[in-house]
Amino acid sequence: MKKILFVILLLVAVELTGCGNQRGKISNGKSSEMPSTKAVKKMTSNNNFGRSLVVYYSLTSHTKQVAESIHHRVGGDIVAIQTEKSYPTTYSATTAEVKKEIRQNQLPQLKTADIDWHQYKTIFVGSPVWYGNLSLPMQQLFRQHQFQSGIHIAPFFTSGSSSPKEAFTTMKRLQAQPSYHQPLGITNDEQSDRNRLVDQWLKGIKFD
Repeated sequence: MKKILFVILLLVAVELTGCGNQRGKISNGKSSEMPSTKAVKKMTSNNNFGRSLVVYYSLTSHTKQVAESIHHRVGGDIVAIQTEKSYPTTYSATTAEVKKEIRQNQLPQLKTADIDWHQYKTIFVGSPVWYGNLSLPMQQLFRQHQFQSGIHIAPFFTSGSSSPKEAFTTMKRLQAQPSYHQPLGITNDEQSDRNRLVDQWLKGIKFD
């Protein structure tokens, strides 16, 4: 039974990538995945981006893992967005539910997240790519909250193999006020190399 469940979760990750166990509460804790010495220097010496927040939605684990990697390097706070109603645990049921929501243009309700958005200058926003676009929970977050001008958003996306281009376009369409950095996209095949890709991305957006 455990082997069957493991296979199902792997299949889900091909189309829908990412959810952690956090409950929508702000945390500045660390996971077991530690950054390099160089990354720690970046985290402690950077002042250009102001106080930062890493906020993400994750259905399996991939987006969560990338979010934690970024958080270890930039510091600040981290919070996981969760839906009021959990998605099914099987591949077929999950994809059916997501397709239904997309077809009916129905976004999931989110659990209340204890976030004071105004205290952050830079917000790292993470989402899986669902059917080539921004995940529905993250679309809901961007519809519910109005980001102020002057805020810098650094998006990161995980996917089975899809480009983050359309998801990034949707994000900017929903919230046009903030300044956006070029997004980071990590596919399933690149997950094992995520720390190097995160370091490279942070350097590219001048977070050093």
